[in-house]
Amino acid sequence: MGLDYDNCLKFFKLLEEREPANETVYTQLIRCSSGERTALEWFQVAEKKGVTLTSQLFEATLFMLSRTQYHHVYTESIFKMAVDRGLVSLNCCRNTIQAYIKTWNYSGVISVLQCIKENQIAIDRGLALAVLSFCNGSRVVHLDAAEMVMDLLENSGNVADVHLYNALIKLYGRSGELVYCKSWIEAKIDAGYDPQLTDYHYLIRAAAIAEQYDIVQEILEDMEYQGKFMRFTNATFKNANPKDPPKIIAQGKEISRIRKRDFEYTCRIRSIVFRQINMDIGSYERYLDGALGVDAEEDGGQRRLEIATEALISIKNKGMVPTREISSAVCALVGTQKGRDLFTKIFKKDKEQNQQPGRHHRRKGTYRCELCGITCTSARDLEQHYAGAAHKKKERQQQQEKQQQQQ
Repeated sequence: MGLDYDNCLKFFKLLEEREPANETVYTQLIRCSSGERTALEWFQVAEKKGVTLTSQLFEATLFMLSRTQYHHVYTESIFKMAVDRGLVSLNCCRNTIQAYIKTWNYSGVISVLQCIKENQIAIDRGLALAVLSFCNGSRVVHLDAAEMVMDLLENSGNVADVHLYNALIKLYGRSGELVYCKSWIEAKIDAGYDPQLTDYHYLIRAAAIAEQYDIVQEILEDMEYQGKFMRFTNATFKNANPKDPPKIIAQGKEISRIRKRDFEYTCRIRSIVFRQINMDIGSYERYLDGALGVDAEEDGGQRRLEIATEALISIKNKGMVPTREISSAVCALVGTQKGRDLFTKIFKKDKEQNQQPGRHHRRKGTYRCELCGITCTSARDLEQHYAGAAHKKKERQQQQEKQQQQQ
């Protein structure tokens, strides 16, 4: 109707003087509400007055409540009311899932998907993509929700598009499920979509997490064979040397995986990827992380120290600034104290400055006048001392003494 909330409220008051408002009027009031709290109040008013609650009324209320994360309790109760009355629809489920996503409520998303399955509601690609994005965006990879929503999409007669394929490839690549990641890439190609560089990156990540290092090298060789269409980047090296994968929820159980580091493998991948491009600071961090595969007890940690030293010198020579991640990787590799000493040794600042006539004592970080025997707390205080009468008097006396000695 294109009405704002004030005009809609005026029409509602005029209508109430003649006859009680019906469910259509309350639905429009909720849609035009200025906020979530107002929409919730109008829904409660309609319920108290015995207005017939329709599916559109539930949809409008749930849509308003899903805009923020502060009304998830009311969202849950209203959605349950719609289910009990048999008025649940696709938009009701979509809005409720959006509310659960904003509060990172994984069990709530699963319950809504289960409700969709029980009521045989046909879902669309938009809802499936929202669920997959939620599964990908959290620190825990939810494989159960992804499998459930794809089954619902297939039962609805809808076909996955390129965005769903990309989301699935990312999901299984992050979790280290090599077989599923490869199968979805093949399904994407069979559907007529060309594979992208990111698809290969997630396939490499899945193989590396699964510690299938021979497969990683085969993929890299395949990428190198394709030439300009699949050029190596720093992201290629990072995905081939991932950190420990996030926690995985599969078949109702939480699974944690720890990837075993293999430094010889890391060096081989480094030699393949960085033939024509330079390493960035993130790649050095992954390189140092891969060096954790070197046995520290074999030679007393000497090889680890050599690797860290070589990497830091290379970073310095390239003019890069070491990040906090680099510092953490070095300390994890050689120990906290040795790591700090190594940083101090390689990245120490040159304290010597160009000396000025009559002020040979001045150095960066030293604020002392040797002529007067005074130490200042800052460079500004020292400059003020030099401009003062006492210092100038000392300088004149020093010059006079030098002249007398020359005579």
